Amino acid sequence: MPPTFDERVHLSRVAQGLEKADLLIRDGKVINVYSKEILSANIAIAHGRIAYVRPDDLPVGPADENISARGNFLSPGYIEPHAHPWVIYNPESLSKAVLPLGTTTLVMENLVFYQHGGPPAFIKLVKAMESCSSRFYWLTRAVPQSPLRDEEDLFSAHNIETVLGLPQVVGIAEITRWAELLDEKPSLFRKLVSAMEQQKRIDGHTSGCKNGALNALAGLGINSCHEPINSKEVLERLRLGMWVMLRQSSLRPDFHAILPGLLRENISLDRVMMTTDAAEPTFVFKNGFVDGLIKAALEHNLDPVTAIKMATLNPAAYYGLDEDIGGIAPGRYADILFLKDLQNPTPEKVLIGGKAPDSAPGTNTLDWGQLGFASNFIKPSWLDEYSVLAPDRGKVPVIRVVSSGITKLDYIEWSGDSLPEEVYFCALLGRRGEFLITCFVSGFAEDLPALASSFTTSMGVLVMGKSLETMSRAAARLYDLGGGIVLWGESEALFEMPLQIAGMMTPLCLDETAEQLGILFELMGERGFRHNDLLLSLLFLSCDFLPDVKITPMGVLDVKKRKIIYPPKF
Repeated sequence: MPPTFDERVHLSRVAQGLEKADLLIRDGKVINVYSKEILSANIAIAHGRIAYVRPDDLPVGPADENISARGNFLSPGYIEPHAHPWVIYNPESLSKAVLPLGTTTLVMENLVFYQHGGPPAFIKLVKAMESCSSRFYWLTRAVPQSPLRDEEDLFSAHNIETVLGLPQVVGIAEITRWAELLDEKPSLFRKLVSAMEQQKRIDGHTSGCKNGALNALAGLGINSCHEPINSKEVLERLRLGMWVMLRQSSLRPDFHAILPGLLRENISLDRVMMTTDAAEPTFVFKNGFVDGLIKAALEHNLDPVTAIKMATLNPAAYYGLDEDIGGIAPGRYADILFLKDLQNPTPEKVLIGGKAPDSAPGTNTLDWGQLGFASNFIKPSWLDEYSVLAPDRGKVPVIRVVSSGITKLDYIEWSGDSLPEEVYFCALLGRRGEFLITCFVSGFAEDLPALASSFTTSMGVLVMGKSLETMSRAAARLYDLGGGIVLWGESEALFEMPLQIAGMMTPLCLDETAEQLGILFELMGERGFRHNDLLLSLLFLSCDFLPDVKITPMGVLDVKKRKIIYPPKF
């Protein structure tokens, strides 16, 4: 929230030397993202906000504490504008890992938390996270990412309007079902109206959208998109008044393919941001976070101040938060990074609200069970009858995995005999056994006895493998763990990772999480896993927005036709 008028009066008095500052940072070189200059200055801080930024040759008032920034460039804290804070890590463990890297603010979408516990649990989480060091803002989902049996109630217009009313919620998260907007679905329209009335942003997910459809979505109020995979698609959106986020992630490392084209065209980058978009833990551990995005921009000889502006003022302005964050100027929070040089955006020192944060990695300080995100898995009694995991005989769809997010539709005639070499059984189970969908999958791996995962967009239990009996054992072990990922060999578990937070996240710190996942990735590599991101491959097998076919709680879905082509067993 912007400072109150009384707070502004105090800052004004500090700036005039009438009241003491809490902290004075002397002799730094301030990266001014407003004017795109680098200026020698002193910075006075009071009550966590900046009171003044004044050149060296002007007198400065007294302060309780003084810090020398001689030899440092001072940057605003970095902002991640499109975080998915549940990619095995959790929001707290992610923020603790990336805060020392300079990311002081995360704008996060709430899918898992909202879907698991509805508005009450999510609202409770938002308030609980105010005790954490980082700054958190949220985007609420308007629709799930996998069709759910109770979604009309859970994602009702009333519920979304309630969540949008929270000051920490700055908009609606990526609308993956953009075709429903073009079909003028009334319930989705009402959610957009709520966002507009509350002056909140509406993020788009306009992958595959072109020409008239893209114009129509822009006209309906879609403010941004992070899905462009080349400079042409970026330009299409910028020219329609949208903001664009360039993605560099384990899911899609598009940044290096996009930025050179924008620079060749000499396009303004004032409405361009950068995002790590659902980067899995080992990617963050190896490549950094927003600091890694700035490094990627510098590899293309982008001016460092422009690169930093794309990671600070641009996202702050997009979300209407630039009175609070995004720059080093009076009234803004004193989120300040001390950089040794402009070619290395990873800071030597971080201040947030004018103080060094408690950024020890450790484990969570939040009580996830008390917040409403404990395990809710109950192993179904019918799981021991492992033959139930097989499809009925006849013509059965095969989900052929082309990449971590994209699939194609095939069919086989299933007679109950052995399967073709690359075809595996695939099933999606409810957390309490309330539904079961079966089909086949191919192109995922070459030698996979059984893999079970509760890390899916449906938040159900996905299990696949060559042996129904082994699949049953892997799934049973997952239920015993209360959610997680289990890789089963011929007779025992080769790898298991409990995900005790909503069946999607671990309480471990990021480096421990990355270490464990590194073992899983190596084991899956040995078994012929072919794609760039295992976690997102598991996540997206049950989504409803990437082509062509997915396994969902409603049945096997033809995404383009929006039609269930193979029904649930129950």
